[in-house]
Amino acid sequence: GVEARAKEGLILLGLIGICHQYKHFVKEAIHACHSAGIRVVLTTGEHPAAAIYIARDLGIIHGEETDLEIHENNILIDYLIEAIGMKELADRVAYVAKQLKQDEGIVRDSGMCEKRDPSTSQVTVISHILHSDIDSKGFWSEKMTIFTKLIVARCRHADKMNLIKECQNLGHVVTVMGDRTDDVPALHLADVGVTMGVHGEETAKDAADIIVDDNHFSSLIDGIQEGRRLFDNLKKAIAFVMVSIMPQFTAFFTYYILQVPSPFTVPFIIFVQFFVNMLPAMAMAYESTEEKTFNSPPRNTFIDKLISRKLIIVALLQVGYIETCAGFYAYFTVMDDHGYPPWILLGLATGNNWGHHPLYCKFVGGQYVDTAGNIDPKNNPMEHRPSREFPLWQDGDSGYVDTCIFPPKTFVGHHGYPDSDQTNNDFWMDQALSYTKTTAGTHMTTVETLDALEHNKYFEYIPWKGRMTPHWNTEWLAYNIHGDAESF
Repeated sequence: GVEARAKEGLILLGLIGICHQYKHFVKEAIHACHSAGIRVVLTTGEHPAAAIYIARDLGIIHGEETDLEIHENNILIDYLIEAIGMKELADRVAYVAKQLKQDEGIVRDSGMCEKRDPSTSQVTVISHILHSDIDSKGFWSEKMTIFTKLIVARCRHADKMNLIKECQNLGHVVTVMGDRTDDVPALHLADVGVTMGVHGEETAKDAADIIVDDNHFSSLIDGIQEGRRLFDNLKKAIAFVMVSIMPQFTAFFTYYILQVPSPFTVPFIIFVQFFVNMLPAMAMAYESTEEKTFNSPPRNTFIDKLISRKLIIVALLQVGYIETCAGFYAYFTVMDDHGYPPWILLGLATGNNWGHHPLYCKFVGGQYVDTAGNIDPKNNPMEHRPSREFPLWQDGDSGYVDTCIFPPKTFVGHHGYPDSDQTNNDFWMDQALSYTKTTAGTHMTTVETLDALEHNKYFEYIPWKGRMTPHWNTEWLAYNIHGDAESF
């Protein structure tokens, strides 16, 4: 041993200490972890004093004292009190305060003559040589709860495994970095196992989920930042698409239950879904990282899912509700501007009549006018049908449309069945004689039905408001009814 060698005349000349110098980007990466709310735990096989030095050098802890240092300082104070007495110790504190030009109370509170509770520290140093109860149930849970920063010195394999399990039990997503064979069980147990590509052993690479090829810890931080960006962008895209569900569903529900004419056509729905919705949603996936994304704590994996309750409430019941109200307001406003007030729209979507058959309405007041706005001097809209010269109804000073109905189709045509391959070619809008070619099996409106409607003061309704819109088309009013079929 040393004593035997000393007898040989060896003299201690000095000690050489070797310290590994960490690169600056490691400290920057750890600082980024702290800013992002990521808890960094140092596990090392070094002595507790060396572990504390490494943690300070890397920036895992800063100026704060560890519970071990406070405990050792308490032991020193007990020794000094016993050796020199409390009065002498107090005098020395006063002398130090005078030399440092600081308040005596500040120096005293720093631990030079008064003992402190180690649990008041935010940093704990854990080791089986310091804690005899390290393998007891609840040990790691207590340490993780009381202290915000952990340093595990003289770390054994069992210590690392117990720490990982307890972190997972507390709901944390655990990432373990290791590049040796004895790190393989921990890499398997962790939620994410990370090893280095250059110095990592093959067994560690096989067990790891992520291999950092450039051997830079900062590259892992870049990956975490990219993952958060993608997660946030996916949530934005999902929320953007979900927002349109509520107005579309409500519009279809209104059409199906209340039989209000649908504002959507099939091509329009396809266009909205594949172009108006999907393209902006896809573009959101490429948005750059927001400043707050990496400066916020990690999400709670039990609550903050890709599609969460909060996302559904905001997208459907908040923004979706606003869009629904805006959509219905725009729909009813446009319809009213075209001469179809909201109260007459109920039930008008039955039988696929809207936009395909004339609408008959009962008027209260108003007047018939021509396309130039000239008033019909003869016919009263409450008693007579509109004439060919004055086909439009105008509300005038106080007129309004009471109720509307499409003529019932009470007769089934029997003129003959067209060939299946010519069905679309047997009917031409501008050829009146073609109207009778495909009536077999089709429900038709009879002249008697129209007479009954007019007897009950329902007359054909062509709104003057529609005439005043930019969509007005007068070609259908210019047909020559006295010519042959080809003139229509």
